[in-house]
Amino acid sequence: DTLAFFYVKATNGNCESSASDTVGYYNCRLRVNALETGLTSTDWITLYFDMKDKGINTSEDLFKNVPKAFASIAQWNYSLQTEGTATTPFDPGNGEPIVYDNIFPINQGDVVCIQMIEENRFLQYGKLPKPMEFELRNDNNLYLNNNIIFLQPYRADLLLASDVFKEIKELLFLREWDFNRQDWIFSYTEEGEIINNFQLGSILVPLQVELQKDVAGPVKWK
Repeated sequence: DTLAFFYVKATNGNCESSASDTVGYYNCRLRVNALETGLTSTDWITLYFDMKDKGINTSEDLFKNVPKAFASIAQWNYSLQTEGTATTPFDPGNGEPIVYDNIFPINQGDVVCIQMIEENRFLQYGKLPKPMEFELRNDNNLYLNNNIIFLQPYRADLLLASDVFKEIKELLFLREWDFNRQDWIFSYTEEGEIINNFQLGSILVPLQVELQKDVAGPVKWK
C-alpha cells in the first residue's frame, strides 16, 4: 500500500492564491491468496478520502471502479456483530448488464470487507480529511460489542497494540485483520496486563475494538 500527501497552492496565471490545501492519495493493494493455500481472500479496506465527487456513492459504484476484482463487498453490522449482507454481482447473460444485489451507501470513513477474486489496486485521492472522531459503542444486546475503526495518518505514533490500550483505557480487546492468516490477531487486558502485545500494521489499517463489559459507553476517540 502507498499513502502520500502533498501541500499545494492554487495558481491562476501569474497570480498565486493564498489558499492552500494538503492533498494526497491512498493506493491500496488488493491481494489474492494462492489457491494451494486453501485460504480465502478476505480483506478489510478503509475508505479514507471523500470519493463522492469521483462517482463512488454506493457499493455498486465501488464494484465498477475495480472491475472483475471483487466477489463481494460488505460492511460491519454492529447489531449482529458480523459482516452485513454483502453486495454481489449477477450476470444475467445474453449481453445484459450485470445486476448488483444488496447495494448499500458508501461514505467517507467507512471500512468495507471485500472478498477478492483477482489482484488489483484501488486508488483513493483528494484533500486530507480532518481528524475523524470514532464513537465506540457498548449498547449491543448480544454479548459482544465490537466496533470497527482505523488508524488515521496523524496517529503514526501508535506502533503497538499497547499504545492504543494506553489511550483507550476502557478497552478490553483490540484486533487487527491478518490477510495472510485470514483471521484477526488480537490483544487483550487481563488483571491490568496486556496479553499478546502486537505491532500495529500500516496507517489506515482497520482495527476491531471491544470495550470492557462494565463500561456504559459510548467512548469517543480520534
